[in-house]
Amino acid sequence: MKSSLWMTLSAFFYALQYFNIKLLHEQHDSTLWPVLFCRGIVGFGVSGVVALARCGWNGQVFWGHAPSKLFARGMLGALSITGSFLGVEHLPLVVAIALLSTTPLWTALLVFWQKTSCFHGDDPIPLWRWPSTIGALVCLTGIVLVSIDSSSFQPQQHAGWGGMVGIVLCLSSSFLNAVVNLTLHDLKDENPWIISMYPMACTMILSAPPAFFLGDVFPKPSLGLWITGVFSLAAQVCRTMALQGTRDMGVVVLRYLDVPFSMMLEILLLKKEVLWTWRTGVGVALVVVGGVVSIGWRRAATT
Repeated sequence: MKSSLWMTLSAFFYALQYFNIKLLHEQHDSTLWPVLFCRGIVGFGVSGVVALARCGWNGQVFWGHAPSKLFARGMLGALSITGSFLGVEHLPLVVAIALLSTTPLWTALLVFWQKTSCFHGDDPIPLWRWPSTIGALVCLTGIVLVSIDSSSFQPQQHAGWGGMVGIVLCLSSSFLNAVVNLTLHDLKDENPWIISMYPMACTMILSAPPAFFLGDVFPKPSLGLWITGVFSLAAQVCRTMALQGTRDMGVVVLRYLDVPFSMMLEILLLKKEVLWTWRTGVGVALVVVGGVVSIGWRRAATT
């Protein structure tokens, strides 16, 4: 149950991150790379300070017990978030969101592959139960319905190779995100703050050259620009704690709750009137039902 609560909290912080990025884009017309860079540098700084306070400055402890695995996972996470941002630029947002929301389904396929392969050795294999697949499909259907009616999802006309590039980027990002989730099984003894420090550092490294040298206009530093890293770091730490606390990877289905959370933030903070049609209502309901199905079966399986 704790893992479900941590993943729900993670979805809320991801919603805050997306909400803040949307405000930055509307108010300052901030480009992709500076936002990614600031996200990385703030996340790395905060996680580093917390890790230092909790672990002390001991080289081996501060950098984790398996720094090579942590760095590899961090680079995969950085590539995943970068791919998702770039993919949205090449596709209508409704299509990009649907493709990026396939992470739980990729996770299910990877768990199945791991069970049928000989690469897991003697370690316990992560679990994935068929109700989690049903919950993921229900949530994905709800996201598509909500996306169709969202007034902020203005389709861009991208055809030909641009559209294909967007599809590849979004699916690759979603797949890498699933790999990142599974790697936590081998890092269950690492400190969550140290684990989260690596993808933030890798994002900072990857985004620095284009942020400063590829012609993007770096926005004036502001609280909104820097706080994105705080929200993102909180989301990652909560997700890490959720996955470290369980072998059941079906908990990732609750990540879909960021969609209704995002709508709530727009209504409460922006006083925005969301276009509620039958598709919007059914879509939100499906996302919640899919999450409840996942939680219910996980609790039943552990009692």
